[in-house]
Amino acid sequence: MKPATRIRVGILASLALTGLAGCSRSAPESRAPLRKLRVTSSSHLSWGPLLLANEAGYFRQEGLEIEWVHLPRGQEALVALLSGDVDVVPAPLGPALFSAIARGGAARMVAGMNYLPKDGCTYHAVVLGPGLTPANAVRKLHRMDVSPEGGSRYLTSRMLATQGMNVDSLDTVKLPTAVIVHSLETGAIDAAALTEPTVTRASRSGTVWLKAQDVTPGFQWAAISFGDRLLHKDRETGVRFLTAFRRGIELFNAGKTPQNLELLRKATDEDPAILERSCWPAFRADARINLESVLAYQQWAKDQHYLDQIATAAELWDSSFVVASDTALAHRRALHP
Repeated sequence: MKPATRIRVGILASLALTGLAGCSRSAPESRAPLRKLRVTSSSHLSWGPLLLANEAGYFRQEGLEIEWVHLPRGQEALVALLSGDVDVVPAPLGPALFSAIARGGAARMVAGMNYLPKDGCTYHAVVLGPGLTPANAVRKLHRMDVSPEGGSRYLTSRMLATQGMNVDSLDTVKLPTAVIVHSLETGAIDAAALTEPTVTRASRSGTVWLKAQDVTPGFQWAAISFGDRLLHKDRETGVRFLTAFRRGIELFNAGKTPQNLELLRKATDEDPAILERSCWPAFRADARINLESVLAYQQWAKDQHYLDQIATAAELWDSSFVVASDTALAHRRALHP
């Protein structure tokens, strides 16, 4: 694996109030040594609660020093997690993670990230180029931008199936995000399966056709996964991380407040107008996972031969960390009402 560019976030002092479920402890001293964690990073909007938690100092308050590790390819991040090179991977779910867990790899999902609520705004969609309309799309759609595997491919196959279409019958490509809108406008592709904020950009000249939340309501798009260290050797630090993350969710779920817009503008380097118009991803306040949707996605991946072995529900998802973070958050709120 190539050396990754690492962004180190310095943290000076902390006061952490967490604990495993059923444990009762006093808060650590403010000068206690910080617990260091290596976490893969992204500036994408779907990392919003993590970005806000970092900007607001929540990790510091939970006694953590985070080293953010930039690994833009999902396979690199997974290899780093399995090898112990990083401790935490927040990322979209995919066949590679399912396969690694099924084969006994030291990784588990421990908390949910963004999902697609049934009545939510449109975070993921198929957008048509200017030459196509919902009335002629089935007849004219031939070349489409969509991931070769993973959640976007799964959702796109489900969306197109409602129109009697098979994604595998199309000429599909995967273009860099920076050129997708231009490719739609010039007719180089007929349609694209997009997430926000690219949906908003593309809709200025194209047409939002199919919406993922309509066909896969509740779909668990992404999750936080822990590696061996936090799963088995230092569980309390894992609970502290999820406690800070859930506080970030609470801040993110306050919506497009001036503070959130400004913090996320800096963290994502996104156009403020696009950021304000975009559909922000949805996060459950309790950070639970919609396991049913994950199992359905995993079965589709096996049926499509993206993996050859199925992981059980118990192998995929360790709920004890979010349960423990319930206790930690209740403790914190009792002390800071």
